[in-house]
Amino acid sequence: MKLIRRNTFETNSSSTHALVIISKDDYKAWQENKKVLNLYNGTAEDLSEQDKEIIRNEDGSIDYKGEHFDSEYDFMESDYYDVIDDGNASKEYIDNYAEVEQKELGDNVIMSIYRGERW
Repeated sequence: MKLIRRNTFETNSSSTHALVIISKDDYKAWQENKKVLNLYNGTAEDLSEQDKEIIRNEDGSIDYKGEHFDSEYDFMESDYYDVIDDGNASKEYIDNYAEVEQKELGDNVIMSIYRGERW
C-alpha cells in the first residue's frame, strides 16, 4: 500500500472486491476462527452451523462431516463446499486465496480484500 494522504486508507478500487471495517476484537476472533468475514456486507459474523462443523487441522487439512480433505482447496472443490456460504471467509481462505491490505485505525481494522484466482 502506498501512502498518499495521512490518516486516509486508500486502495486501488478497481481491484478491491471487499472492504471490511471491523473492531480489533472481531479481527482477533476472525484470526482464531471464532468468526467469519461476511464479504457482502463487510462485517465479522458468528460462525454458522455449517462453519462450526468444519474442523481445521494444524497440518492445513480439513475434516467435514466425516470426510478428510488434504487442504482448504480440496475442501472448496468438494460437493460439500456448495452448502457453505461463499460470502463468508475464514482466515485460511483469505490467506490462501486473496490479497489483503490492512490498516489499524483507532479501535478498528480496515481490510481491502482482492479476491485472487480461486474466488
